[in-house]
Amino acid sequence: MKNFESSFWTDLEPPMSINAKIKFEGGVKSAKLIRNLMNLCFNFGIGLTSPMLFQENKEDMMFLLKDIIPGTQYAKKNYGHIKKCVSTIKSYLDEVEKQMDFVILDVSMFSEFDVFKISFDSIVNKRDNRYNGSWQNYLIDLQNTGKTGQIKLIEKCIEFEQKNQTDLGIVSGQIMNLLNMNKAGIFDYDMKN
Repeated sequence: MKNFESSFWTDLEPPMSINAKIKFEGGVKSAKLIRNLMNLCFNFGIGLTSPMLFQENKEDMMFLLKDIIPGTQYAKKNYGHIKKCVSTIKSYLDEVEKQMDFVILDVSMFSEFDVFKISFDSIVNKRDNRYNGSWQNYLIDLQNTGKTGQIKLIEKCIEFEQKNQTDLGIVSGQIMNLLNMNKAGIFDYDMKN
């Protein structure tokens, strides 16, 4: 991830804790990305704040991490633990950055849809929250209601993820920008094929 910075410190005031601050260029701002960062920290047993944005550079994002320790004798061990968590976050963000490379992303499957009537964020949130991340369960529900237009869109979302090997929830905002540029004649996604 571009401009990734991290710093660490120990707070000996009760409750004692090992802390970290991570800051990076937040070109990707999606609820899915933030949820994934929260899950990564949760898996390490480390608390994570909500993102902080900066007035001077609205692209930068900052998070604080906190690992409570029972005593100073645990500081060294927990310091290594929080460093490993930050390293995992950096690796994850590097992978997300690769997924954001629109030179290799193919969005042509959405060419027949009116981009002004699509909300990929809503679609992905529904998939993740109502159907536990399952496109198949989403499709089955739509088939039971006979919503053929929505079925076709969900099938194209599945095709997008399979073809590009990326989660639509991570890149949804950028995909909308790309499709809107195509509608305006600024960018032709047929060039990607």
